[in-house]
Amino acid sequence: MSKPEVICFPVSERIGHYADAVRVPPGYELILVLGTPGLDENGALADNITDQARQA
Repeated sequence: MSKPEVICFPVSERIGHYADAVRVPPGYELILVLGTPGLDENGALADNITDQARQA
């Protein structure tokens, strides 16, 4: 079995060890989609969940 394909967009790259999605190898057609936190344009995370949801 080949390795899963990790898919990252610019926001997740700012966070660190995080992926937006993972595609499972052929024969296992399964795509796992992960949540993205609400970062502002500078990559800062809001202080509370309400503001994070607005930014997301």
